[in-house]
Amino acid sequence: MRVRITSAAVVVVGGSLLVGSMALIGLLRADTLRSVRTDAQVRAAEVAAMALRAPLPRPLPAVVGDLPTLIQVVDAEGNVSTASAPLLGRPALVRGARGSADHGRSVDLTFSSGRSAWFVQALPSTLGGRSATVIVATSLAPPRRLVRQLTALLAFGIPMLMAVSGVAAWAMVGRALRPVDRLRARVDSLALAGASTFGARVSEPPSQDEIGRLARTLNLLLERVEASARAQRRFVADASHELRGPIANIRVALEVAKAHPDRADWPAAADEVLAQDERMARLVEGLLLLARGDDDPSNRRREPVDLGAVLEAAVAHAVAAQPGRGNRIVSFRVTHRDPAPMIDDSTQLLSIVSNLVDNAARFATSSVVASLITTGGWVELTVSDDGPGIAPLDRERIFDRFFRLDEHRSRTDGGAGLGLAIVARLVNERGGVVFVGDAHPGATFTVRLPLVTAARPTGPVLSGPLGSPR
Repeated sequence: MRVRITSAAVVVVGGSLLVGSMALIGLLRADTLRSVRTDAQVRAAEVAAMALRAPLPRPLPAVVGDLPTLIQVVDAEGNVSTASAPLLGRPALVRGARGSADHGRSVDLTFSSGRSAWFVQALPSTLGGRSATVIVATSLAPPRRLVRQLTALLAFGIPMLMAVSGVAAWAMVGRALRPVDRLRARVDSLALAGASTFGARVSEPPSQDEIGRLARTLNLLLERVEASARAQRRFVADASHELRGPIANIRVALEVAKAHPDRADWPAAADEVLAQDERMARLVEGLLLLARGDDDPSNRRREPVDLGAVLEAAVAHAVAAQPGRGNRIVSFRVTHRDPAPMIDDSTQLLSIVSNLVDNAARFATSSVVASLITTGGWVELTVSDDGPGIAPLDRERIFDRFFRLDEHRSRTDGGAGLGLAIVARLVNERGGVVFVGDAHPGATFTVRLPLVTAARPTGPVLSGPLGSPR
């Protein structure tokens, strides 16, 4: 960046100086030409005034001025009647100049001092009552010498100014980027140190310029990275802790049966192993589903599916799972079911509904009530139970992974605290919202989704707490 900015500064300065120099030289030449033409008119007027007083002398007197000037007087027949001493005996400098004026031209004339450029202009005049032409020749040697000197000065000065501007730009850019380099070095050191620098931040200057905003942005990024790393570690620790339970139960069941093979209840041991295996399978499946959530959600499968049919399937599965709930019998009712055609992944929609229904069945006292209503391009799914309910302070945390309320931490029912986390992620991907309310008694979970997800963006549109199960 330093090289690019310095190069750009040099190019801009050099280009500006070059254009300015060309404009200056052009203005100088134009001003010289305008001055020469004006002076020629003055000289012609002086010759006419001289002819009024007396016949013109031969040769004409020398002209006093800033530039060497020579004059010829040509009569109506085209003959040179008089002229300045250096032009005596020479034909007219402008052929055919008989009473007609022109805008002048540059010609080369040779004298004893050498050959040089002159600007010649023919001006019509009346001398002694007769028409004549006054030809004024003005030397261009001094202006051209001045232009050459100026050009040489600019040819030397422009590269010097470009070099000075380059050095100044290099120094100023280096000074401006020095705080950025310090920030980069600090972030590099934090990245190399890893987790040992949790809580470390870059120093924020008090200024409100770009460096200050960059430092604040880097600190915000470091906070997010740190939060992500902590969440990942917590997730791995929670997953390991959850998997240790069923593994230990399987080991205990098998070791007890192996220690007393003649007295072991092998069918009961097999049932225990299968139950713990099913629990691990559900846990691994939930972890895999959450891990896939880190991928691009737009890659999910899309197919026509009726969310109402998905709700009925989830309720039927919950009814079939009743024998696994011990002595507690829970009734399931669907009070309202509107047609809800979707273009979506039926497996993921089933995961949303079944996790809500299973969560309600796990904590219900006697009944679970579900409904599906479509309104205004949205579909609203509600699942209520008559269980203990959820305190307002816990309604945000229940969507965190592996979170469970203290009074429901028993793992005998196989819950691992992932169901509502899966619901939150899948709803979030579809631009929907999930939130918890009171059922008096119990809790009501409400999910709102776009009716046809293919026609809407899949980015997060949140209006309630999202996270994992109770």
